[in-house]
Amino acid sequence: MVSLLLSVVLSASPPGFRLEQTFVDRVDVLAVSIESGYAAFRVVMHQESMLEDVVDFDCKYPGLLQYPASGDTLVLWSLTKQRVVSSFVIHSMSHSAKGCTSPKEVERRLKAANAALAKSKLDTSAPPVEGFGPIVVTEKKEIGEDDNGEFERMTYVFTVGKLTLHTSTAVAYMGSCEIKTKAYVQNGRVVFFEYTSINEMRSELANFAFTRVMTLPPEVK
Repeated sequence: MVSLLLSVVLSASPPGFRLEQTFVDRVDVLAVSIESGYAAFRVVMHQESMLEDVVDFDCKYPGLLQYPASGDTLVLWSLTKQRVVSSFVIHSMSHSAKGCTSPKEVERRLKAANAALAKSKLDTSAPPVEGFGPIVVTEKKEIGEDDNGEFERMTYVFTVGKLTLHTSTAVAYMGSCEIKTKAYVQNGRVVFFEYTSINEMRSELANFAFTRVMTLPPEVK
């Protein structure tokens, strides 16, 4: 979902900083509860300015030392409504020491985020159990050309027996694309988390979202 990434990026960006490219360093799923209808994930990202006089600054945030100049945001997602409920910038991206998020402010932001997650009955004390179980994943890669130019298309089909649960497709022109999928099976139901990366003309478009919740066939529950 492009709008999801855009809203996360703008909320974490330094004021007045818009001529840039955003790169996602990593996305971590923190909690998934099909029963409560909510999930949460964390996005670590950085921006590279197109302006020569604007430079990135390494705030040396604990937990982000391997990602200089990056910030992170926690996202609360509704599985039933298929949209973001709220997002919490924990560490802001900055161009100077003055714009770095202080430890006290980080603590305040984390408290607010954890309260929202707890209210949604999400437990982040341990990573959620992931695995495809009986689900078979078939991957297909196509390289061709159409009216828009040369393209690469990646398609992933998720099946249980003869039943197709879900199909994911990504297309990149004059570039490459990739879909990373995680599956969470809980009490006979499954939901997928998809992170799609499309690289075209030296730019990156990253989309991430949970799919709808699907019920597995009775024979494999």
